Amino acid sequence: MPASALAFRDCHRRLSALLDAHARQSAPPTAALAGREQHSSVTELQPRAIAPMGS
Repeated sequence: MPASALAFRDCHRRLSALLDAHARQSAPPTAALAGREQHSSVTELQPRAIAPMGS
């Protein structure tokens, strides 16, 4: 395995571990999530027809 691939794999492993630790640390308990309504800042998207390619 080339050195760059080993470095990438090591970086990915470390970043994944860091993100997992952060997610566990900042995630509120499940009961708290179930007790309150989640509001999203993203507006509801409406489905629409998509024109076929080449028309």
